[in-house]
Amino acid sequence: MIAKKMTDQNNNNRRIIRPRHHRPGENLDSTTDGFSPKKDWDRHKKSSYHTYNYKMPGKYDSILAFKIWPADKWDKMVTENLPGPINRIAILDIGTASGRLLEKLVSAGAVNLAACDLAPRMVEFARHRLEKMNLSVGLKPADAEYRLPWPDNQFDAAVLSGVLHHFRHPRKALTEIRRVLKNRGRLIVIEPFFPPPIRHIFNLGLRIMPHEGDCRYYSLKEVESLLTEGGFDIIKKGRFTRLSLYAIGDLPDHDNDRSDPKESA
Repeated sequence: MIAKKMTDQNNNNRRIIRPRHHRPGENLDSTTDGFSPKKDWDRHKKSSYHTYNYKMPGKYDSILAFKIWPADKWDKMVTENLPGPINRIAILDIGTASGRLLEKLVSAGAVNLAACDLAPRMVEFARHRLEKMNLSVGLKPADAEYRLPWPDNQFDAAVLSGVLHHFRHPRKALTEIRRVLKNRGRLIVIEPFFPPPIRHIFNLGLRIMPHEGDCRYYSLKEVESLLTEGGFDIIKKGRFTRLSLYAIGDLPDHDNDRSDPKESA
């Protein structure tokens, strides 16, 4: 989990995984920890898996979306709102994709990092990207709506940067995030923002046909409600840039019960 300088000089000669086309159901290599699509996945999750596992590695950071939603400003929002000195806290990046945010966190001084993504080949691409910087980060393929592969009370902060709108069952994901966060742990959520008429049209279309794993776009009020229902106290929220929103929530200090708040109510 700990980001560190790697001393093995042979790392510079490691092969970098390049994106290539794969057939659905093709066996993944051993570096994916046995993670594979589940039979009970809905069409949105299958769409997300195949898009990010087969199409996106190697070109994710250059897609059109990052010309509309500037990644550097999203990353800055994360680094400026962590719950403590960046070199003293454990941070989990959920839906890390290419590992871009991890690079920024390391550059800002982070030394205790972990990350996951639904797409194993995206995880491998991120791992090799970081190895080119002589860095090692705990990267794992995982379905955050089912189970995050870390024990309870592990992290001081978790990040969902452009990820919430991919969740078909966001409350399940928030329950898992709550489980792996420490007491007073922080969740930082950043999402695209669309004004109501456009958002409603997009969401209606996504109900009919998933697009690259997108499930639903949210208003700021809806994101705030999800976090509050998930047991987080909102400490900061708002809009930034023209088409971005953020919400930051902390778990209460007395939060020893890691069950779903709605189930225990």
